[in-house]
Amino acid sequence: MKARIECVLCQQQQALRVVRLATDDHALHETVLRQVLSHLATIPWTDDPMTMSQGVYALINKATGNPDPYNALKSRSNREILALYPELQHQIRTSDDPLLTACKFAVAGNIMDFGAHAAFNVQETIDHVLQTDFAINAYPRLKTDLESASSVLLFADNAGELVFDKLLLETMLAQTPLKRLTVVVKEFPIIND
Repeated sequence: MKARIECVLCQQQQALRVVRLATDDHALHETVLRQVLSHLATIPWTDDPMTMSQGVYALINKATGNPDPYNALKSRSNREILALYPELQHQIRTSDDPLLTACKFAVAGNIMDFGAHAAFNVQETIDHVLQTDFAINAYPRLKTDLESASSVLLFADNAGELVFDKLLLETMLAQTPLKRLTVVVKEFPIIND
């Protein structure tokens, strides 16, 4: 995905949110935001948003000395979603199409991103995704491919999403002939990953 002009504004807003999470020092907030603005003025605005974010987060980490400003939010998000785990398992088991429901939960988890969204409601996000059809529906192909697959490689994204991914992987194991699951996570924290 190529960045748009709005991505530059989003980077600035994210930077301010993150530096406020990283430190209570108001003078440092301004210093870091000025550094971020200077950085954004020098990079191509056609880069993808993730590439833009890398430089922004590197500046914040260096200036604040905090390599994981989202740590407390990630912990809270994981606890909140883990508390829902038994109910989510029940919803999957009792649905007409358990694999589809598990896929939708994984989508809900992917939406829950502190970088892109300042705040979200877990239950509202889940309810919305369950009631919404996929804009690009690759589910029939996924289901067909899983019928003959022996392994799956999953690239994990954000912290809370791992709980939803676990539900999806458990459902895949129960519903398909899969024998091996591999989950890849990022080496270092970035946003809520």
